Amino acid sequence: MSIAIDSVKVYINQFIHNFDYVDALFLAERLYAEVKNDESTYLLARTYYLSGDVNKSYWLLRNSSIEHVPAAKLLLAKCCFDTEKLHEAESILVGGSLSINTLALDDFVHDHGDQAAFALQLLAKVCEKSDRHQKASECYRKSLKHNPFLWSSFEALCRLGKYFKN
Repeated sequence: MSIAIDSVKVYINQFIHNFDYVDALFLAERLYAEVKNDESTYLLARTYYLSGDVNKSYWLLRNSSIEHVPAAKLLLAKCCFDTEKLHEAESILVGGSLSINTLALDDFVHDHGDQAAFALQLLAKVCEKSDRHQKASECYRKSLKHNPFLWSSFEALCRLGKYFKN
């Protein structure tokens, strides 16, 4: 049975890679119906998101206990951001910290693992959209420290520069 499940996951990712979201979604839904675990939940939520159904992705992630998985946490926060749930997106990203103001970078990086640069960038977008330009600038800078190839973070810093000129 495990071999069949692994094969299905390979096919789902292959379909996603080749932009065949209809078949990827069908298989991801079947996999999730058969095996409800963190991996199948995330795979289905990711497929919903990529096929344009942000609300289904949000609902699935919100109603699961998968927020301990960094990629799932980032996807849930992205769904919140895309649906204008900025406060919820921020809460998901900062996690155990009481607020963004008490956020310790080391803890944040640990909580988000390999997705830390992208999570910082998303947190910056949340701050920027809610007119907290100083905090947005700080988060964009931190995202670039973890991944200097995030061009959109660099562009955002240039754009935000107008708020800090004398």
